[in-house]
Amino acid sequence: MGSVGHRRVNFQLLLQPSGVSLPLDAEISLLDNLRHQGYQLRSSCKNGNCHVCEVRLLKGSVALRNGNQLFATDHPINTYSCVSYARTNIEISAEEIRQPGELAMSTLACQITSVDPLNNDVYRVQLLAPAGQLPEFYAGQYLLMELEDGQQYPFSIASAPHILKDNRRIELHIQRVAGSEQSEKILHAVHHALTAKVVLPFGNCHLMCAPQTPLVFLAAGTGFAQMKGMIEHCLQIKHQHPLHLYWGVRKVEHFYLPELPNIWAANNQVTFHPVVSDDQDSDWEGRYGALHHAVVEDLSTLEGAHFYICGSPQMVYASFDDLVAAGVDAERIHADVFDYAPRDQEDPRSPLTGK
Repeated sequence: MGSVGHRRVNFQLLLQPSGVSLPLDAEISLLDNLRHQGYQLRSSCKNGNCHVCEVRLLKGSVALRNGNQLFATDHPINTYSCVSYARTNIEISAEEIRQPGELAMSTLACQITSVDPLNNDVYRVQLLAPAGQLPEFYAGQYLLMELEDGQQYPFSIASAPHILKDNRRIELHIQRVAGSEQSEKILHAVHHALTAKVVLPFGNCHLMCAPQTPLVFLAAGTGFAQMKGMIEHCLQIKHQHPLHLYWGVRKVEHFYLPELPNIWAANNQVTFHPVVSDDQDSDWEGRYGALHHAVVEDLSTLEGAHFYICGSPQMVYASFDDLVAAGVDAERIHADVFDYAPRDQEDPRSPLTGK
């Protein structure tokens, strides 16, 4: 199939919404074309029956394995990539396609092994992944926890990938938000359920390849979870450049696991910069004010660094604007907020995780 006069026919694929253009081999399916070039699209039966690998054909024509031909001439149509073969240059869109370097998605039922209070409103939840089903993720990525009603909630993975590989454990930090029914529902679930259904990995703010530069981590509140995972990964791979953690909270008692960054600092592995924003906190003798202001004040000592930020969209964009205004290249500033809460949209996620 896919040859004309015994000559292989090749076309071009325009992939949306990324706008990437790829060569197409007309003798193999769209699904196989994508996979051969490093793209991942969910599939199951590979016979066009399960509909898992469905894509939207925006322009062009494909032949189906059963001999039928589809034409996206007047309007887009759906087709199953496992049984579709290009007959012209085509343009498609696919919601769940993963770029080269992205990891396969895993859905797991993890055992909840412990739920421990870290301060008055933050809990450390330890999950145990099923033996033989260890997922892959990059340091800094997050997962979705699905409750019984089908609702999914994002949480940064607070442990590094090697922890999962060594002992099957995934660590989460879950905050009780005053007046939030969502947070009460989530905490009730993890306190009373034996297992948690999770889907991972998500997020583009990660350390698939840690830049060979100083790394600066900005964490607001429980945004510390994401930074903890990345810092522990850097320590495990023996990153050869300075690491700086800027952790901001409103009051001193909102620091949780405060001994951990202090241990990193005592071992000369990380420079720890705690910042408290409530200037009425009489128990605090350290730095006050907005977290990103402290970073900008220190920029002369952070030359050439990459910056990783976890907090509310407002905090992330305020940090981004001030860093760029101070001369930091925008390409060196990383946050998941840029993907899930573009500035022209309202933030669609809850503040539970600082994501």
